[in-house]
Amino acid sequence: MGLKCEKARERVQRTWKASIEHDLRGLVFSLAHSLTGRLSQEEMISAITQKQAGTYWQDTAFAAGYPSLALLCYYIALCTQEEQARENAYTYLQKAVKATQDQPLQEAGLAKGTSGLANVLSFFEQEDEQFRQASANLTQQLARQAQHTTWVKTVCGHEVLDYDAVRGASGVLRTLLIQQDPNADVTSAIIQLLQILVAFASDPNAWLIHSSFFPVSASRYPDQFVVNCGLAHGLPGPLVALSLASLAGYSIDRQNTSIQHLASWLADRFIQAPWGIDWPDVIPAHAALEQVRQLPPARSGWCYGAPGVVRSLWLAGQALGNDRFRELAVQGIRATLQRPHTTRRIDPLTLCHGEAGLLMVALRFLKDTEDPFIEELIPGFVHRILARFQPDAPFGFRYDFHVGSLIDSLGFFTGAVGTLLALLAASSSVEPKWDRALLLS
Repeated sequence: MGLKCEKARERVQRTWKASIEHDLRGLVFSLAHSLTGRLSQEEMISAITQKQAGTYWQDTAFAAGYPSLALLCYYIALCTQEEQARENAYTYLQKAVKATQDQPLQEAGLAKGTSGLANVLSFFEQEDEQFRQASANLTQQLARQAQHTTWVKTVCGHEVLDYDAVRGASGVLRTLLIQQDPNADVTSAIIQLLQILVAFASDPNAWLIHSSFFPVSASRYPDQFVVNCGLAHGLPGPLVALSLASLAGYSIDRQNTSIQHLASWLADRFIQAPWGIDWPDVIPAHAALEQVRQLPPARSGWCYGAPGVVRSLWLAGQALGNDRFRELAVQGIRATLQRPHTTRRIDPLTLCHGEAGLLMVALRFLKDTEDPFIEELIPGFVHRILARFQPDAPFGFRYDFHVGSLIDSLGFFTGAVGTLLALLAASSSVEPKWDRALLLS
């Protein structure tokens, strides 16, 4: 049985504020203004994206499609008050909704399924009646899909839970938690997903997945089973989902025990790097702690690496009122930010595994802790990203996906949408609530 109630424990609520100086903010807003005009050119965007369809674009997909484009335009409008940006947002959201008629959302997941579009629609439903009913209908569809999805799949001959943040149960649960007054179907779906994730958390053998399923581990641990430590596809995803559900007032049997178990496991498996504590990307099955300590650190990305791990520990600490997890999280983000740029192994731009994603994690910690050490480093991120701006690129930035040429991507995780949203987050007093799609808040 699940309950939704007000949490008795008080939590400090700090307002979002710009993290960089006026002149640097001016550069970001100037960039946003110039791109607003380009993003109003529907024919140009269609000509580029339709050539990428299937690989780097899908009309209905949040990962790279009209939903993510609508979200970007919406946040540009909030931050700059530009009417053209608002018109762009409505145009692309309408395109996204219309596209579902020919491309029905068959899966629940965040990246390419119902969860992604539902996430975006939730921002618009408070502003316009035309989207309110569409949002309610889509959330209802998501709840039913979540309840009827077989979350277990076969990987290399073994059944595993599709639990991850990007396409699995954790990301779907985060989207359902957006609802302030959920109906019976949404509440039932939330409780069912909580039960699934609690059962998963309670069984360490269920965490094991064949290394061939993860590109980061396939060559290093051939024909072995590993535990994934990345926020995108690993244990931090369920940990965040369970923690955020607790913070939203949902509680089922063994939920807090599961949060404690997952957080403790991750907290115990740090490694000591020259810059401080860090985490590996994956850990071989049943590795002893002394073996874990010898593993190499992951890149410093959102998807794999300490940034995602420490954010999950922070949110677990908030859910449980656990100072150890919160202190370790702050220690971990400070260490990551001290890691030399040449060793971080992240790309210059993206949310998924680049500077923009690390910037977003740093910004969230800055809001939560007001740590001056973190604040001092934020402008550096903005400068490094802006240095990659290409005036001749249709969307301002180009992306290297190892296909032999740079791609003009409008992706959220790996494209201009995510890059620009992160720049706006550092430059504006508008809270980037969109980062719930990254399970950062």
